Amino acid sequence: MLQQFMMNQKCWLEHMMLNRSSGMDPDGIKLRAAKGLEAADYLIGGFWVWGKMVENLAEIGYDSNNLYMAAYDWRLMPHLLEKRDGYFTKLKYTIEMARMSAGGRKVMLVTHSYATQVFFHFLKWVESGNGGKGGDQWVENNLESFVNIAGPTLGVVKTISALMSGEMKDTAELGGLSKFLGYFFSVSARTQLARSWSSVFSMMPIGGDRIWGTADSAPDDVAAASPLTTGKNSTMDPKKVKEHVERFGTSGQVVRFVNTSHENVTVGGVQKLLGKLDPYLDTFRSWLSTGIAEDPSLPEYDQSKYWTNPLEAALPKAPSLKVFCFYGVGKPAERGYTYGDNPPDEDNVLVNGKRVAPYVFNTDIDDLPYIKGGLRYSDGDGTVPLISLGLMCASGWRTDKFNPGHVDVRVREYRHNPVSMLFDARGGPETADHVDIMGNHALIRDVLLVAARAYDRVPENITSSIMEIAERVGEL
Repeated sequence: MLQQFMMNQKCWLEHMMLNRSSGMDPDGIKLRAAKGLEAADYLIGGFWVWGKMVENLAEIGYDSNNLYMAAYDWRLMPHLLEKRDGYFTKLKYTIEMARMSAGGRKVMLVTHSYATQVFFHFLKWVESGNGGKGGDQWVENNLESFVNIAGPTLGVVKTISALMSGEMKDTAELGGLSKFLGYFFSVSARTQLARSWSSVFSMMPIGGDRIWGTADSAPDDVAAASPLTTGKNSTMDPKKVKEHVERFGTSGQVVRFVNTSHENVTVGGVQKLLGKLDPYLDTFRSWLSTGIAEDPSLPEYDQSKYWTNPLEAALPKAPSLKVFCFYGVGKPAERGYTYGDNPPDEDNVLVNGKRVAPYVFNTDIDDLPYIKGGLRYSDGDGTVPLISLGLMCASGWRTDKFNPGHVDVRVREYRHNPVSMLFDARGGPETADHVDIMGNHALIRDVLLVAARAYDRVPENITSSIMEIAERVGEL
C-alpha cells in the first residue's frame, strides 16, 4: 500500500476514497480487506500489529484451527460492514463454528481500537430481531470472554480534526516539514479522504457535553491537570483543578478559534459545525446516535444507529460473560485544537462552491506541558483520551442500567514506560502507546491468562484518575 501511494498518489486516493452518498464503493472500484491471520499480523516488513500476540498464543497451543482473524474494512461504519460484506453474519457463523469445533467450549474475543466499537455493535446486532436474530441467549451461549484493548468506547477527539482539516498531532508536530507532506498529500486531499470514510464519523465523541464538558469545565479536567497521577486511591485537589482551568482553559472546548470571528465549540456543537463545512457529513450523522439514553432497554433503541453507542445500548444479559478493558495511561492524548483561518491558495480547493478546509491548525500557541503547537492534551494512550478508554469500563458498566446481566467487567491499566528510541523504536516491553501496547509484555501475559481462563490472576488494576472522572460525570 505504501509503495502504491508513493508511486501514484492520485490513483491511491481514488481507490481508498469511498462514495460520499452511500459510504460504500465508488463506481468502478472495489477494494476489500485481506483475510486470515496474515491480514494484520505484520503491516510492513517487521512492523507488527497482531504479530506478537499471535506468536504468544501459539506458544500455549493456538493455531490456525482455533485462532481466527476477523478482518474488516476499517473505512466503513459497522452497519455498512454488514450491508456490503455480510461481515456480522460471517462473524456469527465463525463464532458458532469455533465453539462447535472446540466441543462446545465458548469463544474468547479480543479487539483492538476501532474493532471494539465494531464488536460492540455486533453484540447488539447478533441478538436483535432487526439484525442477526440470535435471540437474547446467543451471547451467553457462545461467548466466554471479551478483551477490549485500547478501545475508544466513547469516541476519540482526533476524529474532529481529521474531518475539519485532515490534520492531527502527527501533522502539527512536523512543523516546517508539513509543507513537504503537503506536496505529496495536501490538506484538501487528506480532508476529503477522511470525510469519505464513515468509520471516522462513527468514532466521533459520544455523550455530548455531559461526558466531554462545557465551555466552563469538563469531567476530565482532572486528568489534564494531573496526567501522571498514580495510585488507585489518589485524589486531585479541586483547588488545583480550578487553578489549572483558569490558567490553561477547560478541555470542554474541543475547538478554539483565533484570528477569526467563529465561536469556540464544545463536543455538543461539533457535528453542527461539521455539517456546515460539508453537508455530506449530515448523511453519516443520520446513521449514528451519540446521545445518552434514559432507558436503553426500550424497544426504540433496538436500531442499528444506537448499537455502537454504549450509552444507548446496554451490555447483553450474559451473566457468565467476562469483559476485560486493557488500555494504556500516562501518554498525553489529543483533547482539543486551536484553529485559525486557512488562507485561500491553490491547495484549498472548492467542492460544490465551498472551500474544503476553511480552517487549519494554528500551531503558534504553546502553554507547556498541556498545550503544544495549538493542541491541547490530557491523559490517555497517545491517541485516545482516558475518559473514553475507561469511563464505561470503570463506571458505566458497573450499573444495572448499562449492565443488566451483571457481566463481570474488569479494568487493567498499563502505565506508559517506554525505552529510548535508540533501543526500540516501538517503545519496548512497557510501552502503553495506543498501537505499540500490542507488544506490551504485561498485556500479552494478561491476554494469555484470560485465554487460559485463569481469571483470578487478572485482577483489576487502576492507576489513573478515571474514578475521579467518573465521580465528576456522575450517574448516567
